[in-house]
Amino acid sequence: MTTSSPEQLRDVMQSGYHALKEYMESLDEDSFLNKTTVPFYLDHGLTQAKWLTEIVTHVFHHRGQFFTYLKSLDLPVNMFDLY
Repeated sequence: MTTSSPEQLRDVMQSGYHALKEYMESLDEDSFLNKTTVPFYLDHGLTQAKWLTEIVTHVFHHRGQFFTYLKSLDLPVNMFDLY
């Protein structure tokens, strides 16, 4: 799927967020803490709790990149927009 508008990008992000939230909320405590899944780039699995931490930090990393990009374009964004 190719996205070309801010609205389409927003919709994709919201859809992904809701799918992730639904999945994480569907896990019981034991599955959240002990179930592992293996990504293509590792030879061992990570627990769902670890994945959630990885996902959140990755999203915030890109959020910071996006903020920096907007600032570099001299758009009127400030720290209140970031936080």
